[in-house]
Order: sequence, then C-alpha cells, then structure tokens
Amino acid sequence: MKNQADQQLKNMQAMCDEHLAQAKVQASQEYEKILAEANEKSEQIIEEARQKTIEVTEEEKAKAQSQIASMIEEAAAKMAGEKSDEKLYDDFLKEME
Repeated sequence: MKNQADQQLKNMQAMCDEHLAQAKVQASQEYEKILAEANEKSEQIIEEARQKTIEVTEEEKAKAQSQIASMIEEAAAKMAGEKSDEKLYDDFLKEME
C-alpha cells in the first residue's frame, strides 16, 4: 500500500512538473509575443514621428521661401519706387533750367 501511495505521489509530482514546464514554455512564448508587438508598435511610432518631422520641416521651409520672396519683392518695389522718385526729381530740375 505504501509503495502504491509512493508511486501515486511520484506520478502526481511528475504531472505537476510537466504542467509547470508547459506553463513556463507558454509564458515564455507569450512574453516573446508581447515583446515583438511592443517593438513593432514602437517602430511604427518612431516612423510616424519621423514622417511628421519631415512634413513640418517642409512646411516651414515653404513658409520661409514665401517670406523671403515677399521681402525680395518689397525691396525691389521700394528700389523701383526710389528710382522713380529720383527720375521725377531729375525731370523737375531739367524743367527748371
């Protein structure tokens, strides 16, 4: 009877050990899956941030180009206006002679 009880105890211990080993394998697989998903998600977030940075940079570059073009136009118009004033002044002086 004692041998039979010892054998049953050994069998139960073996079953417990087997279940524990399976649980460890499953936990390890789940951990790897979660880690892979987290890595994939972080790569996606980084790529989205990179794309957004490129978009913002391009927008700011376009704004700067537009502002520079406006400043050049204003400067050219001002210079043209100054030359016109000079020409009017020269014409006035010629008429006075």
